[in-house]
Amino acid sequence: PSIQIRIRNRDAQDGFSLAYTLMNILQARAQETWGDYFYSIIYAVGSPGALDWDASNRIRIVLNFNIQRRLK
Repeated sequence: PSIQIRIRNRDAQDGFSLAYTLMNILQARAQETWGDYFYSIIYAVGSPGALDWDASNRIRIVLNFNIQRRLK
């Protein structure tokens, strides 16, 4: 499976800072069990990217990850 994380922030620099922090936390995590699932690998698909600005003038940033997991 894959997941997408979306971040909204009024300040683009702060939004990208959060996005890269999350990417560094999750990138290349492997051989971990969370709850009922064993995650063999989590890896980022590219870098965080700006999607657009919402109606409240907040930047929307997305980052994508592929995940390999199975039930314990």
